Amino acid sequence: MADKSSAVKDQVEKLIKDNTVMVFSRTTCPYCTKDEIDNGDLYQDVLGKMTNAATVPRVFLAGECIGGGDDTEALEKSGELEKRLKKIDAIQN
Repeated sequence: MADKSSAVKDQVEKLIKDNTVMVFSRTTCPYCTKDEIDNGDLYQDVLGKMTNAATVPRVFLAGECIGGGDDTEALEKSGELEKRLKKIDAIQN
């Protein structure tokens, strides 16, 4: 299990690094609508250790975890999410 956990941690870190916007989710989460990765429990465990949050979704912008569903929704409602997405060139100005 340690080898799998280490491999998943490496994969999670690579996904965060390689993608300007990265969302980790699960089909069993009411905030999530799509799950494309096998071993979801293991990914969620790794993300929990990395972010000190056991729930999904976990949303990353330019490598920074901005939180989960409620956090992202609050940022969207305040207009801050759009500002951050523009700042990292994830959306056009």
